[in-house]
Amino acid sequence: MKFFKPFYIQPRFFYAAIGIVVLFALSYFIPVLFNIAQLSILVLVLLFLLDFLIIFIGENKIEASRILPDKFSNGDKNQIQITINNHYNFNIHLEVIDEIPEQFQVRDFKIKETINSRKSKNILYHLKPTERGAYHFGSLNIYACSVLNIVAKRFQFNNGDMVPTYPSFLQ
Repeated sequence: MKFFKPFYIQPRFFYAAIGIVVLFALSYFIPVLFNIAQLSILVLVLLFLLDFLIIFIGENKIEASRILPDKFSNGDKNQIQITINNHYNFNIHLEVIDEIPEQFQVRDFKIKETINSRKSKNILYHLKPTERGAYHFGSLNIYACSVLNIVAKRFQFNNGDMVPTYPSFLQ
C-alpha cells in the first residue's frame, strides 16, 4: 500500500472526465456522440495507465535538497536555495512546495518548474525574518508530472531543518 501513498490525480484528468460526461449527455440528442464518448473513456484510461507507469517506474528519480544559511539575519533578505536533480529519461514538470516556517505566515508558497532529462536545477528564493528566534522548516515537497500531466508523484526531502535568527548582521 505504500506504493500508492504519494499518488495524486491531476486536474487535467478531471477536466477530461467532465468533457466525457458532457459528451454522454449530448449523445442523448446526437446519437453519433455516444461512440465518441465511449472511445474517449478508453483513451483516457489508457493515458492514465501510461502516465502512471511512466512516473512510478523506478526509485529515487528525483533528488532534492534545501540549502539553508547557518543563521538568518533579522530584517534582511536571506537566501534559500533548492537543488533538484532529475533522473528521469524525459523532461519533468515539477511543483515545489516548501513548508517554510510559520513565522512568515506564508501558506501558498509554490514554485512551478520544468527540468530537462538527466539535468539539475537550482531554485533561489529569499525570506526576510522580522523577529529573533528559531525558524523551523517543514518538508520540501516536490510533485513530479510527465508531459501528460495526469498523475503526479510526491517526493519529500529535508524534513525538520532549523535556522536560528540573530539581530541584523548583514547590514
